[in-house]
Amino acid sequence: MVLPVPDLPEKALAANDFAFIDYLWNYWTAPGYQDAAHLAGIKAMLREPGVLVATLGYYRAMLDPRKGDPRLDKMRPSMDRPITVPTLALCGGDDLRAELMTDQAQYFRGEYRYELVAGAGHFLHREKSAEVTRLLLDWLGTP
Repeated sequence: MVLPVPDLPEKALAANDFAFIDYLWNYWTAPGYQDAAHLAGIKAMLREPGVLVATLGYYRAMLDPRKGDPRLDKMRPSMDRPITVPTLALCGGDDLRAELMTDQAQYFRGEYRYELVAGAGHFLHREKSAEVTRLLLDWLGTP
């Protein structure tokens, strides 16, 4: 599908001082969590030349495989092959993705551990950094 205005996502995202970023941040974070300085930094970064196009390019390629780098096709693992490396999956308990992640253990044949971090949203590493660090150190310290 070709958009009639190919740069519409860039224009929409940048509108009203990147108000959509404010919306996403509030929608994806745990209730009551605010980080105005971080959010201001994200907006400043998105204003840099080429950054917004590159950022949205990730989503364009994810949603339309024809936009991906064809050199990566031969390196892309098959979804038919189980994942055998030990894996720790962390998700914020308030993250909308949490429901989607509960069934992913079926794709792993190696050691797999899934942890919900209570009181955290999508950005759990920022919202509950001490808890995330504790879980990572515990995982990495386990033989």
